[in-house]
Amino acid sequence: MSRTIAAALDYTLDTLDSSPEEMTLPATLESLFRPNEPVEGWAIALWGDEKHSYDEAIAHLKDMTGCTHRQASAVVFRADEEVRPLV
Repeated sequence: MSRTIAAALDYTLDTLDSSPEEMTLPATLESLFRPNEPVEGWAIALWGDEKHSYDEAIAHLKDMTGCTHRQASAVVFRADEEVRPLV
């Protein structure tokens, strides 16, 4: 049990240590929907789970990015198909 807790704590501390201190939004909405073009400084990773509904994921994505319902739906359904797409 102590090794499991130590490993989880190490992972958490490593993740926090390597995370950027400041997060910035993309320059344009279009840059959010270019899956093969890297965007400097940030990314959104989505993955399907059994806890959140499609509607909830779409609503959160719309709130966080300002994209349309159609754009958010496309991203969410892609996450369901690809498991963990990088957006």
